[in-house]
Parts: sequence; C-alpha cells; structure tokens
Amino acid sequence: QVLTFSEKPSVVVNRKKYVNFVKECFLERRKKISNKAKKLQLLNEFKAYFEANNLSLDMRAEELTPENYQGLFMFCEKKGSL
Repeated sequence: QVLTFSEKPSVVVNRKKYVNFVKECFLERRKKISNKAKKLQLLNEFKAYFEANNLSLDMRAEELTPENYQGLFMFCEKKGSL
C-alpha cells in the first residue's frame, strides 16, 4: 500500500511540514513507530496520541492510516513539538 497525497489535507495548515513529518516517519518503516518517536524526540506526544486513539506504539509506519498521520501531526503541532 502506498501513501499518496491526492489532495491537500483539509485541516493541516503547513503542508510542507506535514509531508516532511510523514516522510521522516517512513524513513525506517520496518522499525516500530516508537523508535521513530524517540529519534524525533516526540515520544511523550506519540504515547499520548496513541493512547487516546487506542493505537499501539508497536505499530510500524506502514500500518498507520493517512488519518492517523494527520491526527498525530496536528496533535504534535498543537503541543508545540513541531
């Protein structure tokens, strides 16, 4: 399955920053998303978002939906972490 940007995300304000965030998450897609969170220094934000959405930090990048990425990005941005 390929993640493509067929249209601009409706609620993401900074598209370039969002695309870079998703690309960064996919750089090591076979690693658990928790490892990427540590590298991005966003572990607390990822934990909070994943717990609130009943997701596991043991997931891999390709297992998240585009909606998950958009929500995660907006959550981190709202917390001032991005």
